[in-house]
This record gives sequence, C-alpha cells and structure tokens, in this order.
Amino acid sequence: MAAAEDLQQERARLHQVRQQELERARYEAERARRQYDAVEPENRLVARELERRWEEALKEQRRLEEEYARFCRSQPAGLSALERAQIQALAQDLPALWQAAGTTAADRQRIVRLLVEEVVVAVQGDRERVDVTIRWAGGDSSRHEVVRPVRRHEQLADYGRLLSRIDELRKSAGAQRGQRE
Repeated sequence: MAAAEDLQQERARLHQVRQQELERARYEAERARRQYDAVEPENRLVARELERRWEEALKEQRRLEEEYARFCRSQPAGLSALERAQIQALAQDLPALWQAAGTTAADRQRIVRLLVEEVVVAVQGDRERVDVTIRWAGGDSSRHEVVRPVRRHEQLADYGRLLSRIDELRKSAGAQRGQRE
C-alpha cells in the first residue's frame, strides 16, 4: 500500500511539473501575441520577427499539450477501493501462501521479486562476515550480518583466538603426556 501511495504521489508530482511547463508555454505564446499586436504595421521587419516568435511559441505550446495528453493516457489510474482491499487481503494471506503445499519455488521467487527492490551485499574484506542490506518495496530497508564460507582458516574473524586455543590445548596435552611419563 505504501508503494502504491508513493507511486500516486510521484504521478501527481509529474502531472504538476507537466502542467507548469504547459502553463509557461501558454504564457509565452500569449506574450508573443501581445508583442505582435503592439507592433506598428510600418515596422515590417520587426513585425515579421515577432510573428515568427509567436508561431514558434504556439508550436511549442501545441507540442507540450500533445506530450501532456500522451503522458495522461499512459498513466494508469490509481488503485480502486476494491483493489486496495484485495491487496490488504493478500498481505494478510502472504505467510499462508508462502507455506502452502501448492506454492512452488518459482512462485516464491516471484513473490520475493515483488517484495524486494534491491539487495546490497558488502563483504568485510576477505573475512567470513558479510553485511546484507535489503531494500523492500515501499521504501523500508533491513540490515543483516551473515557468515559465509571461506577457503582458509586465516580468513576467519576470530583466527587469532583459534590459534591461541590450539596452543593452549597443545600445551595442556604436552603437560599431560609429561606427567604420564
């Protein structure tokens, strides 16, 4: 629902920008017409230049009007009350849908693609720790730290502690052997 609201706000902002462009073009065309009307007929060169500017302003106005009309036709309508209710019902049923026996791995993958906008993975050097940031549809994000497999023990974050423990165990095993002998 938040994503739908964000889209609606973005569409409204785009409509406002386009309408302002159209309003400026209309103002420029009207200004060019007034300038043309104000010129003395004896000043033919000036009149021709002002007429040319007026025609250009009218062409730009028509172009923007056509572009705005195409934009309006291409924009989908907002969600109806029924569609909103259906989305809310589906959101409530999402865990059941995920767990359903008939839900395939491909279905789950489609669900995740609808819910997740972006996943950013940042490996901490060559260590086993990985920072994962998930940007969800609707604008929320969550951060996680996961452990990945590494090729060498030296890559482990607690490698120094591991070596210390091995040394301790070796010393205690050596001491026990010495006591037995």
